[in-house]
Amino acid sequence: PNIYKRYVPYIIRACLNPFTLIAMTRSYFVSLCDINYPKMDQSQTLRSALEEKARKQPTASGPAKPTRKMKPGQAKTISDLPQLSA
Repeated sequence: PNIYKRYVPYIIRACLNPFTLIAMTRSYFVSLCDINYPKMDQSQTLRSALEEKARKQPTASGPAKPTRKMKPGQAKTISDLPQLSA
């Protein structure tokens, strides 16, 4: 089984499975006819989950850092970049 997974590309293995082949073929033809296919559920997307989390969390402790006006042609420094939170 290891050789099978290692040397045979995933798309070929997927096409050998009749259920997957039928689902992929059906989705392909539906996508040709429907511009908005597939309709994404907004509650399941990562972006909407992160936006929801950002709305619920209060801003960082203390007052927000005031934004500085940049002069035309002025180079940005490291302190001008937004802070990333892990």
